Amino acid sequence: MRQAVQQRRSSRIFGALGALALAACGGPEPRISIEPHPLVPLKTFLAPQSYDAPRLSPDGSWIAYLGPLEGVSNFFVAPIDDLAAAKAITEETGHGIRVRDVSGVVMYRWSGDGRYLLFPHDNQGDENWNLFRADIETGQKTNLTKLVGSRMELVRMSLSDPRQVLVSIAESMIAPADLYSIDIETGERTLVEKNPGFAAYLSDNELRARVAIGYGAEGGMDLLTRSSGGAWEPSISIGQEDLAALSATGYQNIARFDADNRRAFFYDSRGRDTIALIAWDLEQNSIEVLAEDPRVDIGGVLYHPTRSTPQAYATNWTRTEWHALDESIRRDLDFLASQTEGEYRIVSRSADDDRWIVRFTLAHEPETYALYEREDQNLTKLFVTTPQLEGIELSRMYAEVIPSRDGLDLVSYLTYPPWIEIDDRGRPTEPVPLVMLVHGGPGDERAQYAYGPFLHWLNNRGYGVFFVNFRGSPGFGKAFVNAARMEWGGKMHEDLVDQV
Repeated sequence: MRQAVQQRRSSRIFGALGALALAACGGPEPRISIEPHPLVPLKTFLAPQSYDAPRLSPDGSWIAYLGPLEGVSNFFVAPIDDLAAAKAITEETGHGIRVRDVSGVVMYRWSGDGRYLLFPHDNQGDENWNLFRADIETGQKTNLTKLVGSRMELVRMSLSDPRQVLVSIAESMIAPADLYSIDIETGERTLVEKNPGFAAYLSDNELRARVAIGYGAEGGMDLLTRSSGGAWEPSISIGQEDLAALSATGYQNIARFDADNRRAFFYDSRGRDTIALIAWDLEQNSIEVLAEDPRVDIGGVLYHPTRSTPQAYATNWTRTEWHALDESIRRDLDFLASQTEGEYRIVSRSADDDRWIVRFTLAHEPETYALYEREDQNLTKLFVTTPQLEGIELSRMYAEVIPSRDGLDLVSYLTYPPWIEIDDRGRPTEPVPLVMLVHGGPGDERAQYAYGPFLHWLNNRGYGVFFVNFRGSPGFGKAFVNAARMEWGGKMHEDLVDQV
């Protein structure tokens, strides 16, 4: 499950309550040898984040983030070296500002000149997005698209002209999305590509549509490029069994062109079991595999902020790990890994690449953001997402890999009440009542290491939580996903029973 244990997906977890299986570890009635902790209210665990989605300005001198203004989510900006001087630059009421899509991808951007925040905003949650501009000096908010009933998505920023951005606009839920460039100073909108019915486009850094994604034969998809005459022609065909790679390219938002607009980067699993990161040279029509792992799919890509080339990739077996492709940042990745016993992710970088914002994730602490200055490897804590949870003892998370009866490795996770003594294998030294938490989806979510408010609420009530994967959970390769076909209520269920 990509982020279902995090706060923004808590509603889906509550929806899974009916599927909770309550099991007891073998032995007599549980006995608690240490006094349980005081009960912490559920609303404390599910408290809205005070700081979310921080992003550096291109020159690295300012930071933007989402925080509550009179209880409603709004944008704040502050000098990076003086967070106490933060000021709200929007004053939304009601639904407030929403900065993440359903996959958790942050949707807002700084303009290339650092004058504005560009963000989608809808009408009280109807998801009919318009593109807005907020001036960081004056706080003036401007609707750049002025759409009624249509849906807009901010696609790409021009590398050469900071005034130009590319958006897609669909007239309805089922209409194909056309591409437009927008001048963020004037709001002038220019049609770039009229969509005849393609599922999506991949555009380059000059905001030109270079690859179209169309519907192929027998439920597959085709990647199309332009012929010398300008017509769209299929270049790569993707069968049904490989569509998960194309889907992951989209929801992880990793597809892009390098600064030369020659090579496109995306995921591919054709001819292999796990999803690999590839570079597709459109001029030569050649493909190079940049990264792959025989155990798991590639789970994230780090791109250079201006060259737009892959510098590192992530894998997630039991934890997310980052692997350098570019030797110039290996030292930085090694340093960041040494600073946490959990996970880290680089979420924002200045244009000169001297400053990074890094998110650190521990299962037993609220998430923390820090400023990393590369030259002297200086790491400065910026803020904790939910300060109200600081000081509360929370539970650690332990990975368990259990084979299914037919030989599949099932990666799952255990947490326990924080007052229970745990041995060096990550097992309680006395019986604990155990709740099995089964993730939703099932094919676009997985159980993973994370800070989980709902898990901690159950732990605080004296329950252990067994957060499980099963065949069909994404991230473990095609064979693992395909093993779930025709097995809903069959082998998928057996995986749950066997792990208990």
